[in-house]
Amino acid sequence: MLRRTNPPTATICSFCLVACYVLIGSGCQALHPFTEHTKAKLTSARKWANGGLEALQSGHVQRAQGFFKRAAEQRPDDFRNRANLARAHFQAGEHDQAVREMQYAVILSNNDPQMAIELGQMQLAIGDAESARLQVDQVLKADRQFSLAWILLGKINRYQGNLQEALNCLHKAAGFAPENLDIQMELAKTYRANNEPYKALAAIDLLLNRHPNDAQPEQAILSKADILLQLDQTSAAIATLRRANAERSKSEAIATKLVQIQLDAGKAKQADETLKGLRQQFPDSNELRRMAEQLEKSIIR
Repeated sequence: MLRRTNPPTATICSFCLVACYVLIGSGCQALHPFTEHTKAKLTSARKWANGGLEALQSGHVQRAQGFFKRAAEQRPDDFRNRANLARAHFQAGEHDQAVREMQYAVILSNNDPQMAIELGQMQLAIGDAESARLQVDQVLKADRQFSLAWILLGKINRYQGNLQEALNCLHKAAGFAPENLDIQMELAKTYRANNEPYKALAAIDLLLNRHPNDAQPEQAILSKADILLQLDQTSAAIATLRRANAERSKSEAIATKLVQIQLDAGKAKQADETLKGLRQQFPDSNELRRMAEQLEKSIIR
């Protein structure tokens, strides 16, 4: 009578290992085309997105839109591509489309608070303050210390004429993020709206003093000039713009503001001298050319 014997354990294990290697190998071969295809789409989306960012920075908005659309087609689940597309639409003045794309970006981002606040900023910019407030409310429910939400809430209140509440919100934002210098700019705007120009000037000076003289924000410099004019300090406003024009990189906005203030103050000779120098700095400026023609006509008369 024959005895049945079990195969040695080592033999079974060897057989199992061989089978596993075969299965794993065939599985890798099956997955390989899919993996390569996914990698190719990721690489393509990244290239389109980078091209879109470069186009947007150089002012080619329509080209940027095309790039971001292609990036979104390659990676429809990536909220960053949708957000970039929304920004391009907004910069092109296509506000409704921008808001729709940003709403989709917020959903894809799983309600990322920064995305939600950016959506609210777009909504406020087109006058939809109530929708913007809804974004803020949702973000603050999750995080009461999210400074960007308080900044936006301050802007909303200022837009709606609730100036004291706007100041309260902005001071809260400053408490949570003292390093965010944008808050000082918003405080200055709100103080000006509340007819408190000295407080506005203090906020702007705080912002400017935290930057090197040759790298101060253009909008802050222009705002300081406006505040000084509000305080009837025309000479100080002119001096501020002259100093800024000499110290920082070229700014056509600062140059034209300087000449306009001189013209408004009746300082025709001073404006003429300023224009001669500035037109060499900005030979293609239509605004400076218009001012020179305006000044020439006034002198002839």
